[in-house]
Amino acid sequence: MSALDDRTDVEEVLMRLIRALDERDWDAAASCLTEDFRYAQPVKGAFVSSGEIAGREAFLEMAQSIERRASLVQHYLANVVVRVDGDEAQGWASAFVVHVFGEGETSEVVHSGARMEHTFRRTAGGWKVARLVGVPIWRDARFFGLARGTLAPSGS
Repeated sequence: MSALDDRTDVEEVLMRLIRALDERDWDAAASCLTEDFRYAQPVKGAFVSSGEIAGREAFLEMAQSIERRASLVQHYLANVVVRVDGDEAQGWASAFVVHVFGEGETSEVVHSGARMEHTFRRTAGGWKVARLVGVPIWRDARFFGLARGTLAPSGS
């Protein structure tokens, strides 16, 4: 397999993961992650205290808790860079994330931006995401209240 094939496969598993999370397809998301997957967030966020979540199942539980609070989440990745080194790869991306809280006319749309750093590992089942570090850069002012349920969407 060529370096270009590896890079393409690494980018593909990342995009499949993001799509699965947005579509709430938890089985598809799990298939993109190593069993010992780790998620780290060095800065306290709306959904996660600073620190690390260990294990694929623990990460998916956290993702599902976010999805229960937001009626829609959509991630956009840009500026994706991948460096493959044997059976491991490193990746970096800029993320623009849209969260919708509430339904219909009372819904509230909030945006956030983050830098994402990834570690990928080649497994018997192909490339998988082994680690994700999410570094929040900015967010709408109402994000924390809406995400935590302490602030109702406008018009509620």
